[in-house]
Amino acid sequence: LDVGPLTLEVDGERVEEATTQEALIAEGRRYRVPVSPTTREVLARTEGGATWRLVMEQSSIPPEIVEAQQLRAEGKSAEARAKVEPAVDTLTGGDRAHAVSLLARLELGSGARGRATELLRQSRTAHRAAGQARDVVFDTMALAHVLHADERAFAEVRALLGDVAEELALFHEGRAYVAVERGILGKDAGDVRGALAHLISALASIADQL
Repeated sequence: LDVGPLTLEVDGERVEEATTQEALIAEGRRYRVPVSPTTREVLARTEGGATWRLVMEQSSIPPEIVEAQQLRAEGKSAEARAKVEPAVDTLTGGDRAHAVSLLARLELGSGARGRATELLRQSRTAHRAAGQARDVVFDTMALAHVLHADERAFAEVRALLGDVAEELALFHEGRAYVAVERGILGKDAGDVRGALAHLISALASIADQL
């Protein structure tokens, strides 16, 4: 449903149109709004006065890792690596898990996929020990993708995707990601019917979140 142009606010301050990216998509509009790690709330208001409010959860990720993530997003991989590698040696627990997880993705980007796989196994285990369900799911998805694409390790990928039930009970959004990966796995393994069932499950999970 296209409700027309929106007025956007970040923490009570109106966002100027020049700083947003608006695109017409099927049956609506998409906006990209600049926020920072300290942003608390984004508000959207229609011309008719209806409002939607998105309350931002403050990140518990160490600031040096947040900065490294931003550098990676900007395509500055070398600078990101310079930030994250010392953090792997100095941080502990769940904080270190975030550093190792990011380093794994930097290794993926550089083509060192074997090293990335090793690091993802480490970060996944460390995130689980720290009770970071969302990150366990994301690291599982990244690891499953590499094993699937590079090694065709279908049995291990299937086991990995089946090993996150407890995390998915806490991180519902992850259900769609896992279902899609299961669908792709089923297709490549020759189980077309199973693949279709998983993709339908993914769509159902997405619908539940709307």
